[in-house]
Amino acid sequence: MTEQISVETAVNGLARSMTTQLQNLLSLLGNNVSTINEALDNDVEAYNTLADECEKLQTERNSLELKLNSLSDSHQQDKLEIETQIAELTKTITRQNIKLGTFAELKKQLKELKEMNPKAMKERLANYRKKNEDQAKEVIKLRTENKKYRTENSSHIIEKAKLEKVALEAGNAHEELKQRLLHNDGDVIEKRFKGKDNLECAIYYFHWPMNFIPIGGEVSTIGDFNFHIEIRTSYAINFIPSCSAWGVLFWPEISEIEGKVPNGLVDEATKIFRERMEISHEYLIDRIDWAKSEDLHDVEDLTERQLELLNGSNVLTVYSVSHMSELQLEKRVKGMGSKGIKQVREAVRSHVEKWERENWTGELAKKIGKLN
Repeated sequence: MTEQISVETAVNGLARSMTTQLQNLLSLLGNNVSTINEALDNDVEAYNTLADECEKLQTERNSLELKLNSLSDSHQQDKLEIETQIAELTKTITRQNIKLGTFAELKKQLKELKEMNPKAMKERLANYRKKNEDQAKEVIKLRTENKKYRTENSSHIIEKAKLEKVALEAGNAHEELKQRLLHNDGDVIEKRFKGKDNLECAIYYFHWPMNFIPIGGEVSTIGDFNFHIEIRTSYAINFIPSCSAWGVLFWPEISEIEGKVPNGLVDEATKIFRERMEISHEYLIDRIDWAKSEDLHDVEDLTERQLELLNGSNVLTVYSVSHMSELQLEKRVKGMGSKGIKQVREAVRSHVEKWERENWTGELAKKIGKLN
């Protein structure tokens, strides 16, 4: 029992001791709370003051940055304005230097003009003006005379053209007389042409017109030659050939000499006509030369099929179609028929007439489309 009281006493004593110490601690804390709170309040106030100062400094910093940027932009603008002013001043200085140089030159020229004695120069200028007026009058006079001479010259040119025409006609007459002297009517060409079955032919030349006219009038022969030729044969058959407007020889159909005509006879007779055409029918020679060089593909109204058949028969040019009769062309071109041949001939004739209209003028215009 005694031991239990002692422990309880000890515990109670310890509890009282601890309570006392705790009370003392609480008393100490109670005494220092106001001091701690005051210290904390001071620290908070100091912090707030510092924060306000920082915010103020930040605001001032931003303001300074804006001012700095504004000053930089203003400085850049001032720089550009100054550079522009400098450029303008440079141009002005350059112009002034040029004017200064010009002024110096003008000053020099003025000095030279003063040294030239303007009064005397004025007198000389008056003299020059008077001379110019006199020369102008002379020019007007010369122009009038020149106009008169030009009128007279035009008359002379017209007269010359008339004389040249007369001279040409006289030359043609002279050529004809010369030919008459070289060939008497009925003179024989000094050449014999030998064919088959003892057929011999000779060409006689006569200086008066006569020609063979093919029946039907499909081929136009030249009827205004001032000569004709006669072919005489050893068969006592004589005949007169003619020449077409395309330079092709024609003579009547003679059964007795068919297939027996001597080589070279046609060429020699054709040569005679062509030589005379060169003198009296040059416009037909020009047409023949053109037609020989004009391809059938240039004829607008021919179809591809017609061109194919013609080319396949070695009929290639306008001359190839024009110088043959329809019957000859039909025999030459296979697969076309008489109707097709007529169409081809009409197309080619239209093409030839187009050329004639472009090249035959004056009196020749009357012959357009009539010499097929």
